Amino acid sequence: MNDDRSLRTLHRMTSVLLCAASLALGGCVAFRGSDVPERPEAPAAQRGKTPMSYELAFTSMGDPNPGATVILAPAIGEGLAQSGVFSEVKQGNDIQPHVKIQVDNDGPIALGVITGIFSGLTLTVLPGYARDDYRMVAVVERDGKVLKTYEYEGSVSTWMELFLVFGMPFNDGTADHVTGLLGDMAHQLALDIERDKLLL
Repeated sequence: MNDDRSLRTLHRMTSVLLCAASLALGGCVAFRGSDVPERPEAPAAQRGKTPMSYELAFTSMGDPNPGATVILAPAIGEGLAQSGVFSEVKQGNDIQPHVKIQVDNDGPIALGVITGIFSGLTLTVLPGYARDDYRMVAVVERDGKVLKTYEYEGSVSTWMELFLVFGMPFNDGTADHVTGLLGDMAHQLALDIERDKLLL
């Protein structure tokens, strides 16, 4: 267990140092991958008459990450609200139906560490690569009774390399891709809840 935690810590430190080196010496671009469609740019017109509440718990490689939970909860709420499915979207648990959302961030640790070390040793001439895999599990409840569970998956890949500095102005940062991906998952969740008639 301690070896596993040490490896996770090394992966996080490598990613942070690699990004810092890339910003100082080169470029860093990110790409997302998911079967979840992106939201339309314009929010949908409000068509729902039912309010809802949601809670978010975020884990990084299985460990609770309360800081990320606070940062990412608004993106989840925005995705739910932009769907137009609900009359009101509120964070908390005082409105029914209520959705408990669990998001876990995982990824190939060894690959990130190895490419990060080689990229760092060559001052980012050789590219570094890291991928975060996101899995969202949403449990829809009403008055404590589970109505349905939904699952969505997606990833954000980050490449760090000296000459990618020229691509940075045309690419959203990793953080923007993460919030966009999770918001799109929440948007799809709202549409699926409406499709399955769980608001009745």
